[in-house]
Amino acid sequence: MILKNTDNDYIIEIRNIQTIDGTENVIEERLRGKYRRKGAKRYIIYDTPCEDGVITFSLIVSDENVTIRRSGAAWSVLVLDARGKTTASYGTPYGAWRIDAETEKIISALGDEGGELRLKYILTIQGGKYCNDMIIKVIGDKR
Repeated sequence: MILKNTDNDYIIEIRNIQTIDGTENVIEERLRGKYRRKGAKRYIIYDTPCEDGVITFSLIVSDENVTIRRSGAAWSVLVLDARGKTTASYGTPYGAWRIDAETEKIISALGDEGGELRLKYILTIQGGKYCNDMIIKVIGDKR
């Protein structure tokens, strides 16, 4: 997907508290990315490095759900829906896994110039449960 007028850089700050088997891990990233409003939807796009290369994340935020698209070293289309559970496939160079997502909370305070998105959800992957409490801040680059 190509968005027009995305030449403005934004700072994307991500803080995810992930709980696995009662153990909390805090994952924090600060990256450059793109942000745009198109109609009623907001688009957050950024790249993050991983062991196998780079993954491009595209978050599409609407009134009732958030679609998280991953492409590159890993790929998936995961829909977090405030109304219930969803299923997706997560592809890696080593094969694909089924993902079940149960969304607990979506709070969007995204405006025309940025803002904050909070996602609270549980992923079930190959029988393991991954509880995520994620805050994504979109900050306009004022250089």
